[in-house]
Amino acid sequence: MDGGKIALSLTGGGMTGAFYEIGCLAALDDFLGFDFSSTGFHVYIGVSAGASVAALLAKGLSARKIYWGLLHGSEPSLDFKRGDFYMANRWAIVKSVFGCFASVPGFFIKSIRNNQRPSPFEFMHHIEERLPPGLFALDNYQRYFCRLLEAFGKTDSFTGISRELYIPATDLDLGTRRIFSNQDGDQVTISNAIAASSAIPLFFRPVRIQGRDYIDGSTGRVAHLDVAVKAGSTTVLIINPMLNIMNDRSSVCIPRSDGKCARIAEKGMSFIHDQATRIETRVRLDGEIRRAQVEFPQVKIYRIEPSSAEVMMFLHPTMSYGEREQILRYGYTCMTSILKRRRAVIEELMQFHGLNPSDEASAAE
Repeated sequence: MDGGKIALSLTGGGMTGAFYEIGCLAALDDFLGFDFSSTGFHVYIGVSAGASVAALLAKGLSARKIYWGLLHGSEPSLDFKRGDFYMANRWAIVKSVFGCFASVPGFFIKSIRNNQRPSPFEFMHHIEERLPPGLFALDNYQRYFCRLLEAFGKTDSFTGISRELYIPATDLDLGTRRIFSNQDGDQVTISNAIAASSAIPLFFRPVRIQGRDYIDGSTGRVAHLDVAVKAGSTTVLIINPMLNIMNDRSSVCIPRSDGKCARIAEKGMSFIHDQATRIETRVRLDGEIRRAQVEFPQVKIYRIEPSSAEVMMFLHPTMSYGEREQILRYGYTCMTSILKRRRAVIEELMQFHGLNPSDEASAAE
């Protein structure tokens, strides 16, 4: 090649998104043969849920090992429980409950003094400062990820990583982006950076690092392509699990409780919110890629996503733990199908590794 680097950008999508990405990368490794490994990218960008996967790869843990360890329990350290990922922000919730009750008399006294009729909306505004900053905390996950790295003989530090690792997060107060990377060395742990990038607003409380509060790294950009280009990448492979469903009921069926095919509005608030988030992510990623293609025409960008006509990723909440086997296998089969159709992706990846495309790869259309 011409000396450029190849980057892997893994976007968000909660637990199900991470499982999908692991399945895709395991399929990539298997499809291209044992001379190729997804630990061989020069640059890793991990956003939100993708930060955990990117960090493991950058630390040298292969997607094959993670995939089979999750699927069959062959790696005890990967046998996590839901409580290893997040815990209820109990103390903050208890404090907010007592604070809300204690503030009720003051609210009515203020309304009487201002000669205003008490309103539920005004009351919500009145107690807002007493509500917790998030329902759950990521402290357990930080500890779990640190133990996971230790189980594989790795440290929870950016120091000593041979690959470039970038984990974006968003400064809540300033609205700016911070990129945690190899340059942070021992100043910020990888598990802390991952938690900051994964702190979905309202669901998780912000993560405080060096006196700043951080939230989800995908709050602004989705794939952070500019980071890859600045690092010298000439090819970027994006794996994005967050694609909205195209709910054309003549060809797609989201089942209702009575077995009939549903409109999304009939599935409830969580499905409506999930679809809206996925639409927003798709539109922002479209714009990010178009902008990068104009500004950096020399950079090749490949995009891997679930089918918009399949309901697998849409039926399960992004923080769902129970369906990990289904999502892992779906990611694997999805990536295998994509690779068989997209010969350019195969050739690009193999040439970066100094390999000749296999017979199977060469035959792919």
